[in-house]
Amino acid sequence: AVLITFTQRLPESMVIDLDRHPAQRRAIATKKSLAKRGTEPSTAEVVVEPPPNDPFGWTLMSSELMQMPWGLATCFIYKKIIIPKLRPEPPKTDEPPLES
Repeated sequence: AVLITFTQRLPESMVIDLDRHPAQRRAIATKKSLAKRGTEPSTAEVVVEPPPNDPFGWTLMSSELMQMPWGLATCFIYKKIIIPKLRPEPPKTDEPPLES
């Protein structure tokens, strides 16, 4: 599926970005790891969590300035791309298949 918009991007919550706000995510992880009293900053292990993404979101493919009848407008082209690690896995069942 492809989605084309003019002048406005899709909301950030609908767009898949695997590197969204890296500095802010690292700051939050550092704060969590140093929250325990007596933790030495040089030896603290900082584990940065992946950014929040909608597994069924859109990926920005292209954006460019275009001349339209009403003037200049930015065209944004989004595409649905399957990223396996973001998709939830279907529940596994231990039941044997039904035989006819």
